[in-house]
Amino acid sequence: MNIHKNTRLTPHNRQAIWRAYTQDKISVTSLAQQYRVSRVTIYRILKAARLRLLTPQKSTNNRFKQAKYGMKRLAKVEREIEEKLKKQAKRYNRSHPGETVHFDTERLPLLQNQKAADPRDYLFVAIDDFSRELYAAILPDRTAAGAAKFLLRDVTDCCPYTIECAYSDNGAEYRGNAGHPFGIACVQNNISQKFTRVARPQTNGKAKRVIRTLMEMRHDKHPFKDSAHRQKELCRFVNFYNTVKPHKSLKGDTLLRFYRLIFLNLLCKQPDLFLHNMNESAVIIATVVAAHFLDLISPGPDFYSSSAAPCATTAAVQSVWPWVSPWQTVSTLFCAWSVWVRQLPIPYG
Repeated sequence: MNIHKNTRLTPHNRQAIWRAYTQDKISVTSLAQQYRVSRVTIYRILKAARLRLLTPQKSTNNRFKQAKYGMKRLAKVEREIEEKLKKQAKRYNRSHPGETVHFDTERLPLLQNQKAADPRDYLFVAIDDFSRELYAAILPDRTAAGAAKFLLRDVTDCCPYTIECAYSDNGAEYRGNAGHPFGIACVQNNISQKFTRVARPQTNGKAKRVIRTLMEMRHDKHPFKDSAHRQKELCRFVNFYNTVKPHKSLKGDTLLRFYRLIFLNLLCKQPDLFLHNMNESAVIIATVVAAHFLDLISPGPDFYSSSAAPCATTAAVQSVWPWVSPWQTVSTLFCAWSVWVRQLPIPYG
């Protein structure tokens, strides 16, 4: 039984009041004076006694009790509606990598020993809609020039395929007038731009979700000493995300396995999509080692480490291209191999 700590009327007193009122015919005013409570309280006790509710209840507000049980029912209905909407959701899949790349920006939390007045760093991400390949960088400002720098240095220079469309929100770093740096960078690389509807950030949900994943898996669990340490851990996470981490959108496969399964069936039919940023010497070098690539690659637990080479093939290519990361080497090898198999007389796919 739940009784208020300052209650003046115990269940025994309530029964005594009911007997005195019904049997001894004592008035309500006399009972209020005797038990030192208000007449309203006596009337409330008599009303409860007629309903045989002489013990204190958790709530005497019938509207509150109805709302309480109604909220439980409402939560159950909301879950049913959510499950129904998930089944009816129209999910789209792009036909090839680079058709749409989602861009977004997030302000990062403070570092250790960093004051609130100190300038913040900003996280720029770009994720391919088809393959979920991730590109990320940390920049000191959230400007159009910073977004253009991220596009040119961290996306187009590292991406092995042609980007057709850049999809972003309506932030000032992505959208502006004719002289906007990000727009100019897109025009120079033949990239069209599309924007979300105003006040509809969920339309860019893929970029939002990868930012949330990055914050949950890395930033919230690993304290960073300084900006350089955070930048290094970001590189490790991007390599991990693009090579080892399974993706639900890819039916539980890693991005490496996903590319391995689709290149023979789909992507080798469109080699022109994967000739971006590849000169003739790169194709020749990659073609020589790509013949043995599928047998050599075996990602281990330290594959996402920036200092670990995934296999002898990528190590050989990195000796030629020291600025290329293991994941970029893997992508380039697949691209060159897709061109190479097109020249064979045996039909693929």
